[in-house]
Amino acid sequence: MSTYLSEIARRDNRVVRVGDFRVKDAGPELRRLAAAGALLRLATGYYALVPEAYRGPASGWRPTVEAAALGIATADYGTDRVALLGPSAARLHGCYPRALSAAVVAVPNQRPRKPTVAGSVKFVVRDVSKLDLVRASTELTPGWMTSVEQTLLDLSGDWPRWLVTESAREEMIRLLALRASPEILEEVAAASRGRAALERVRRILDDLRR
Repeated sequence: MSTYLSEIARRDNRVVRVGDFRVKDAGPELRRLAAAGALLRLATGYYALVPEAYRGPASGWRPTVEAAALGIATADYGTDRVALLGPSAARLHGCYPRALSAAVVAVPNQRPRKPTVAGSVKFVVRDVSKLDLVRASTELTPGWMTSVEQTLLDLSGDWPRWLVTESAREEMIRLLALRASPEILEEVAAASRGRAALERVRRILDDLRR
């Protein structure tokens, strides 16, 4: 096995950048491994380790867009400064059954949306230390995502930025509400000064029940 593949396989995050390897031949070697189907060119400058069972020149393996978003953000900022949120968190919580074409991830700095082979990644500036987070597990990296309650509060807000339709947002809110703890929802809203968001959640749920 290539020493590059061995090194990537030992990492928690299976998404790497050319600059992660301090040798001159890193770029050509990563491109060679991608051509052989051992790595996937996830986006410009980013490569993902292909699961061993799917490797080969004709491999059609693709990660989920949520995994791609978390992997890229983690590669750039580290595990504890990024988190999936909004629709992406709802997906990982099992509160939306259909695949999405875009993912949303909280990062420390403003940056443009990034196209990947798995879908588009939208970066939103949020201080994740002020969010209610739970562990996330994807096929590329472990990390963080907003809790059910935090996700519910977030989705009740400025929903067009979430890159989903209104019907999708409503479905997510409905399914998240079934799992949310009223007590934790109150606590998260109070901690984030999100009383207005909590009231929006209640109004939206009232409308959906009619």
